[in-house]
Amino acid sequence: MKRLSVIIICTALACAGCSKKEQDTVLQKLLDRWARSTRELNYREYVKSEAVPRSSQVFREMYRHYYLADIMVMESDDPESAAERKGPDGMNILAREVNFECTEVQRNTSKPSSLVRGNVTVIRFTEGERKNDGWLLWNRSIVRIKR
Repeated sequence: MKRLSVIIICTALACAGCSKKEQDTVLQKLLDRWARSTRELNYREYVKSEAVPRSSQVFREMYRHYYLADIMVMESDDPESAAERKGPDGMNILAREVNFECTEVQRNTSKPSSLVRGNVTVIRFTEGERKNDGWLLWNRSIVRIKR
């Protein structure tokens, strides 16, 4: 009987640990898509990762001189603690904070120029046409650290 209890507890702990890892993987994939879109100047991929994407011309101008590489999630809020609030266009959303680090690479030389530390709010729409789009980037803050 004790053995069965230990097995059940260990299984529950392992499952709980896996869900956090899975969530980090989802966020990592989202940030990777954003970084890849900046590197390739791929507006279509950029739109898939953004809650409120800028226009194509603004996107190209923003990332004309640099792109992001080696992006990594450093810390993120637990998905169960996501705050429910009003989103960018008045719709209900779930919001979480994510801290990340990456490298800024100069496009003309392909050489790293800065370490970038950032914070981004990731949101998930709970209603409307983007309800099934999953977590999306919204409201970024970026600090560049010169090398």
